[in-house]
Amino acid sequence: MLKNTPEDVESFLAQQGTRADEDIALFETALAFSALRHPSRSLDRYYHHLERLQKDVLNTLAQQGGDHGEARYNALKTIFVDKYGYTGNDENYDLIDNADICYVMDNAKGLPVALSILYLEICERLDWYAAGVNFPGHFIVKLNANGQQLLIDPFNNAQKLGAAELRDLIKHVKGPHAELSQSYYQSANKREILVRLQNNIKKRQIAAEDYEAALETVRHTEMIAPNEYRLLLDKGVLLAKNTRSAEAIETLERYITLTPFAEDRADARMFIEQIHQELL
Repeated sequence: MLKNTPEDVESFLAQQGTRADEDIALFETALAFSALRHPSRSLDRYYHHLERLQKDVLNTLAQQGGDHGEARYNALKTIFVDKYGYTGNDENYDLIDNADICYVMDNAKGLPVALSILYLEICERLDWYAAGVNFPGHFIVKLNANGQQLLIDPFNNAQKLGAAELRDLIKHVKGPHAELSQSYYQSANKREILVRLQNNIKKRQIAAEDYEAALETVRHTEMIAPNEYRLLLDKGVLLAKNTRSAEAIETLERYITLTPFAEDRADARMFIEQIHQELL
């Protein structure tokens, strides 16, 4: 179990950053991010609750007398939704705690990506094939078994998503003429999921103009995704917001050398020029 001291947590995150994506501890890394917001809090109950979820799902599956996609889905829904009440916090969607896994487990509600991490962890522990899906404007779980694929929405009480529901989602996000595309169903790897989780924290910190906290969030995200060049843009902008101009310029110049997109390079150069102008 992870010890909740700043040194242990940061050491753990750095260790995850050296691992191949498939070897990253998804839930435990999300828990480590949360621990940084709750210094010295005991993490034991979160590990124990996860073990209880796993046992309950497995027992529920056994009671159904079958192990196929539909049975696995029913077991997940029965335990996560019916027994423990996990659902999306749509009443207070922009609450920063919705992306904090400790808060999510304490309150059985949160953002789509945070809830999905719990589903994915249980599936991995049970050796079930499941993956997160970065569907436009939403995050869902793909569950495969015996050639059957189910798409699950943990935010909406583990609703099964068919073509009609997915079409409604995409039209809500992209407009009335939008149609489904195969590219929308691509699996997200563990680093992408964790970066998305942290981006939700960062976005809310920026909205609150807490630029120092947002910069720390980016730093911790870099620890588990050291090759994610796009974090350099966030870091550079936030360094500037924290009046660390020289570091901001250096970071943005590194970003320019790594981004493959000419438009993004031009935008970064304009921001560097703006920083120079403010120093005059």
